[in-house]
This record gives sequence, C-alpha cells and structure tokens, in this order.
Amino acid sequence: MELSISKRSAIGFNFSKICKNINAMIDTPNLLKIAFITVMMLGFQACSNAPIKPTAESTAQPSTKAIPANYFLPAGIFKRTTSNKPSTGSAEVKETSSFVDPRLGNPSLTSDQIFKPLNKQVILYASAGNGAFLAAAGIDAKINLRVWEQFLRKYKIPFQTISSVEKLESSIPGVLVLPTSVALSTREKQAVTKFRALGGSLLTTWLTGVRNESGAWQGFDFMENTLGVKVLGDTEHEEEVNFLMPYGGTPIIHSLPVGQRIWLERVKGIYPLQLQGQQTAAKILDWSRISGLNQAGHTLVFGEQAQASGALSRSVAMGYPEHLWRSAEPKAMEAIAHNALMWLMRLPDVYLSTWPAPYKNALTVAVNVLEVVDDVDLKFASAFEQVRVPLSYFVMATPVTKSAENLKKLQAKGNEIAYQGDKFEGFKGQSEVEQSDRLKKMLKDIADAGFPFPAQAGFQAPIESQDATTEKLLAEMGFSYYISFMDRTDAREPFATAQAQPTAMTKLPMVVLPRTITPPEDAIEQDPENGLKQFFAESDLSTAAGALSVVRFPNQSLLTPEELGEITAKFADPSKKTWTTTTGQVVSWWRERQRLQIDLDTKAGVARLTVNLAGSEPLHHPASVLINLPYPHDSLRIVPDGHTFTGAQVTSSDPWRAAVNLAALKPGQYSWLLYFDRHATPIKN
Repeated sequence: MELSISKRSAIGFNFSKICKNINAMIDTPNLLKIAFITVMMLGFQACSNAPIKPTAESTAQPSTKAIPANYFLPAGIFKRTTSNKPSTGSAEVKETSSFVDPRLGNPSLTSDQIFKPLNKQVILYASAGNGAFLAAAGIDAKINLRVWEQFLRKYKIPFQTISSVEKLESSIPGVLVLPTSVALSTREKQAVTKFRALGGSLLTTWLTGVRNESGAWQGFDFMENTLGVKVLGDTEHEEEVNFLMPYGGTPIIHSLPVGQRIWLERVKGIYPLQLQGQQTAAKILDWSRISGLNQAGHTLVFGEQAQASGALSRSVAMGYPEHLWRSAEPKAMEAIAHNALMWLMRLPDVYLSTWPAPYKNALTVAVNVLEVVDDVDLKFASAFEQVRVPLSYFVMATPVTKSAENLKKLQAKGNEIAYQGDKFEGFKGQSEVEQSDRLKKMLKDIADAGFPFPAQAGFQAPIESQDATTEKLLAEMGFSYYISFMDRTDAREPFATAQAQPTAMTKLPMVVLPRTITPPEDAIEQDPENGLKQFFAESDLSTAAGALSVVRFPNQSLLTPEELGEITAKFADPSKKTWTTTTGQVVSWWRERQRLQIDLDTKAGVARLTVNLAGSEPLHHPASVLINLPYPHDSLRIVPDGHTFTGAQVTSSDPWRAAVNLAALKPGQYSWLLYFDRHATPIKN
C-alpha cells in the first residue's frame, strides 16, 4: 500500500485514549494539555497531504515597482563574501529524476471530520504595520499570506488568520506562522515571545522583526533572542547561488530526495539568508554545489528550546520569503512546508532511512582503470584497506590483460571489479549498433582475461559520456547499475531508471549512482594550493546532507603520500555513521529499499506502524524506519500486532527521532503498536 500523509498519521485518535497512551507529564494539567495537542496534531496530519500542483493564484506574480535600494537591510550590514571557487555547472538539466516522494497523496479526509469540536492549531499572523511597510516597497503582503492560506486549505490543515495584536496576545499556543514579517512593533514582538514562552511553536520566513512598525532599523536581536537564529549574511554577492539543497531525512524534511536541487528566483533586494541555528536542514548553493560552500550559514534551520516556564518550544526558520517560494517548484516547496509544520505540531511521522541501519550517509570509492594496474595501485588499495574502505575498479578493456593478475589480487581482498568500456572514448551520440558492438567487445575482452560477468554488474562510461541508448543497452545486457555525472538527476542519492522493462538478466530495474563531488585529483589539478581543501569541503557537505558520496580516482594515482594520508584519514570515520562500501553493495541495498513500503494508522486509538516487504528474498541489509517523536527524548515502545517477528530493535536516532531497525526481515506484512513514553530529559538550548 502506498504511503500517503493521510495514512502516515494516526487517524482517529480520541481524547481519552491519548491520555492513556502517552505516559507524559506527572501533573494532570500538563497531561491534559499534551493529550489535547496530540489529538490536534494526529488528526491534523490525517487530513493533510502534499503537493499536487500550484494554482494560478498561488504562482501569479503581482506587478510591483522596483524595490528601493537597502529597503530591507541597511547598506553594508554584511561583509561582502564570495566563493573562493567559481561555479562550473550549468542550470540546464535535460534529463533528471527530480521528484517529490510519491507517498504524498491526495487528501482523503476533510477537516470537519476531525476538527469540528476542536480549536484550530495553526495561526497565521498578518501584521497591519508589516503590510504597510511592504506595500511601500511595492510588495503586497496579502499575497504572502495567501500562499499559506492556499497551502493549508489544499492539505486540509485547519488554521485561522488573525491581524490584531490583541488576538495575537490572547492566542492559545499552537503553531504561529509569521510570513515575511519584516516590520513588527515592540508589542507584537512581545506577544510572539510570550507565545513561545508558553510552549507555542514558530515558523518564520525570511527577515522577522528587524524593523519596527515605522520602518526604522532594529537589528537582528529579535531573531536571535526569540527565534534562536543568527543572521550571518545573504546571497546578494553570490549571483549563481540560487539552488536550495535540502538535507536528507531530517525531522523537518523527509519527503524529498537527499540534496535535491530546488531553483529559487533571484530578485534584487530579496536575497535568501544565511542562517545559524540549533540544527540545519538545507543550504543554498550553485547548480554544481560548489559556489556557496565557504558560507557558514544555512537557509533552513530548526530547533527546540526549553522556556523559563518549563515548556518546550519548537521553531523553524526559512531563510527565503514567499515571493521566492511562489516561483519555485511548487511540490518541493510545499513538501518542505508540510514536513516542517508536522514536526512543529509534534505529530508522529514515519519514513524509511536513506541508508541501512545504523548509517547516516554512504561513501563509495570508484577507481577508473585506464592504464595497467601495477604496484602503485596495490599500495593505493592497501592504504584504503587500512581504514576499511573497499574500492570499486571500473576497468577498461585495453589494459585488462596485462592487469589481470593484480586485479585478481585486489578482487580477492573484497574489492569490486566493474566495467568502463572498450577504449577511452565516450558513447554519447553514437548509433545503437556502434554502442552495442563496443559493449559486447568490452564484455568479451574482460571475460577472456578471467573476469566473467558478475551478478551485480556495474558500468561507468569513459568521461561519463553516455546517453539514453547506452542506458537501454546496459539494461538489455543485464547490468545492475551505472555511475553518472550530476546532470542525470537533481538529487544526491541513487535512483532506478525509467526503463519500460527491468534488466533482461536480473529482472530488476537498473540503478543510477550520481557522482556529485569533484574528484580529489581533479580538484588539486585545478587548484594545487587549495584543491584538496575544496574536495574536503564538498565531501563534508555531502556527508552532513546524508548523501551518497561517489569519490573517483584514476589508477596509478599521482597523489603524494601526504595527500593520500589526509584522504584516507578523512574516510576512516570513527563515528561509524558513514557506510563505506562498494558501488555494487549500494545498489543491492537500494533495490531492497524499493521493496519496502511503510504505513502509519491507528488500531483502537493506538498508533500502528505497518511494514510491507515485497519480493521473495529477505533483507540482506538492516532497514531502519525513522519515527518523529512528539517530544524530545521520548521513549518508543513497540508491541507486535499479529506476528512473531523478533528482529525489530528500537534505538535512538537523535533527540527528536527513534529508529525501528529491521534485520533479516522476510517478505510479508508486519505491524507494531507504537507507545510514546514521556521522559523528563532536558533539551540542550
């Protein structure tokens, strides 16, 4: 069963049963408060789902006059910073697999079915003073507000819009949304601070409260003190830095592929912010993910703070205004907003981890064998073996005969042998007959050298030059995967090709592994002084984002011993959060992951997780289902519902999530009842 937001949330929780199932605060008033909020949150998500398509009203651009210079930010407020490396990418992507998680389906319930007797939990605040301030710059604040109203209605999320500070001051804490609220009065800011102090959650976009109702500059104190966010800069002087790159599988973004490029319009005077917060969820870069790396800030941050009252308050700060949201990919932007709101509402949510338990990201090293494999290569492999990083060798047919003995030595130590063509010449643009002949010759020459076609066959075209014809032929010949350049997809994770039929020999779709990091030797060649630092910066971002890092080296490497030592030390990963494996094992896991489907519903008022594993083989890699917790450090208890599988283990992923790890799961359907036990463990501010 496809997982939709309407099913992922626990539908139909009633008030009395929630009180029994959440072992929360000791005192009755707090218990009732938590129960009430949980009812609201669980029903809220049951009525909401995600991106379908934008309406004309939500995307229409109003005719506005040019925004006056320095209208929002004083001149020189940020020191001018530019990337130390120019962008090398192009925004043109002819063939991609960009998508929003298909689990986000159409609405199936109306708000009245669950919320008729309850107060609305999302509050949109439309400040009159802020509206007047924006209007003077030719911006209609009502359109910013309308973006949220249409979004909330589309996904059946109950809300109310208020415009007076008196109503803001008397609002019951839930989730307060402040859309591009640049100018706020002292009284309004005090009301927002009080709202948070009582345990309310905040979602803000772009600049918030940096000017007063008269437009006078007030600084960033309100954002820092009340929102918990520091403003480090913006992208005014980074002309190519226009792509929002969400991290994978965070509590507030988990319906998008890891690192998916989301283009943001560049509007003079309205530049995305560089923010510093408790936790990070997205960064803004150029298309190639290089320019902007030197900026310390992020464009989407979140966190949770303990208030003086003892209440806990969550916040999400989006460093872009609604104006940029309206011109971006609507499904992606709405998915971000939806995931963030569900977390702010403290709704349990379930989603598959991108990587096998217990890993947060993946690293695979691809060595292109264009020359004879000699002692240099054996020493190179030994250096990686010492830090337990296996290598995948993509072998060209021309040097294979003279390299066979050493390749077999490398293979015997757990390294992978894959294919790279018959000669150093790209395939793109060649006829199907010519490409087919070349691939057949490659297979024959490498088989004659003692390397029969493996069960998990991989390919990387010379200079990454392939096209749809190459992909078709690889699938027909039974290849399991190939490595592509970053222009094949907008994301930083594997994906199955859109071939009409599975590969002829494996009966499974072929998988593409995008290479999104500049190879170390290429970086050093381009910039001998700073190239290795540049590679490490790209690698660090990929790791932080939870992405797949495909790192390419040539055989007969020219790295100095010191450079190789720095790289292997970097890959050693004492934290054990990086999955270092061969490309073939990444593909094996990804195919297993595609066979898994998860769902969240209720049984007798108790949340129930259901996992379906299709196919005929058990899992060879332990899968991990991540579950957002209502409160930080809650303990998750799972009780089997109608099965005897004992391989499920609950672990803590981070303060806001638990993981249900499933090892050696056999095909079938499994369900568990979920109980969240409230703990008094403090959250660090």
